[in-house]
Amino acid sequence: MFLYVVLLFAGLVFAAWTNFTATCTDVVLHESLTGHLSQLTASCLTFANTTSTRNTTLDLNLCLGIDYTSANLTWSIYGKFSEYCASCHVVGRTRLGCSCATLNGIHANSTIDLNTGISNTNGTLTCQGGMAMES
Repeated sequence: MFLYVVLLFAGLVFAAWTNFTATCTDVVLHESLTGHLSQLTASCLTFANTTSTRNTTLDLNLCLGIDYTSANLTWSIYGKFSEYCASCHVVGRTRLGCSCATLNGIHANSTIDLNTGISNTNGTLTCQGGMAMES
């Protein structure tokens, strides 16, 4: 019984971190104060009112890192991807593309589907590593 409850809870947690673009528009990547393109902004519906939106900004450094063996983007709490990646851009509203490099010289052009790790929580962008601030 305990294992079933844990698996059910794990499924609910995973489901909560997906598909933000179904309820958010105007998805744009902006520079942070340090000059890295790591701030994702969007206008997201609130759950209390299906016509009410909130402008929100999420620091993707709280959500993304890189795989140190391949230099590919990966979901990582406090991953600080922007320390390893440059030339980042949003591709078709749902994907982030970057040119990334590890400290030992491995380079890769990498993309990641933002819908697999970011959600809209009552008008605020969230990921497993952090929550956005209102813009």
